[in-house]
Amino acid sequence: MRLFEIVAEKQDIQKAMDTERSRFDLFIKESECRLKELNRLQDMACGGINIDYVQIAEKIIAVEGNPHAITNDTKNGKTIADEAIEDIALGCPHLRSRYFGNKRYEGFYQRCDCEYGYGPSHGYIVDEIALKGRGSVLPTDEEKDACIYYLKNKLYERIEHV
Repeated sequence: MRLFEIVAEKQDIQKAMDTERSRFDLFIKESECRLKELNRLQDMACGGINIDYVQIAEKIIAVEGNPHAITNDTKNGKTIADEAIEDIALGCPHLRSRYFGNKRYEGFYQRCDCEYGYGPSHGYIVDEIALKGRGSVLPTDEEKDACIYYLKNKLYERIEHV
């Protein structure tokens, strides 16, 4: 073997090792995430939670913060969770174009619904309920039930997300 061949082969072996190490690291990371998700589902099922509904709802809606909180301007005692539940039951006419939200601005905690991709002109959103897929397809009856179950039972608070 000539010297340049030795150097070239060493480089090829090092590249192959780096590639395999990266693939292995990715495999470990993905496997750990999947195991964590399976443990989460197992714990929910053992806790009496309908995991089918949870999985359906988490594909349809995103929940951030505390959507059951009462703001300074809450009307008729309705929170954004209550409004979202009613909207989902009606086929999501509001959620198709806007999310339900609450914002903080200076000393105020106020309701603030915005179009997707936008936020308030003052303050910042702290609580939010939004559709993940905002296409023209409205949720099926089972999907509506799953989302309402998820919001009514405050499962977003009780479930650790992966």
